[in-house]
Amino acid sequence: MHSVFECAKDKFTWDLSYKGYVHEMLTGRREAVTKMRQFGGACGCLMRSQSEFDDYGAGHAGTALSAALGMATARKGGNVKVLDITELLLSRQTRS
Repeated sequence: MHSVFECAKDKFTWDLSYKGYVHEMLTGRREAVTKMRQFGGACGCLMRSQSEFDDYGAGHAGTALSAALGMATARKGGNVKVLDITELLLSRQTRS
């Protein structure tokens, strides 16, 4: 994703915080991630106040899709892409 999209311009939303850890590392916060949830380290959630590359404070499943839709709707021209990273979990029922 980071080689295809422009992180500083395009918008990423994540449905769960832990899915953004690699994003944090690829946007210059590798050292902070190694100290996750410690003083001077990265927060456990993506936070807009932490980096210009965090467009949405992720943390709870299902909220990122709505945020991405709002960002896409609010775009005013330009070539800004909005990408939502959501994992679909399907439970598999087995018969005994």
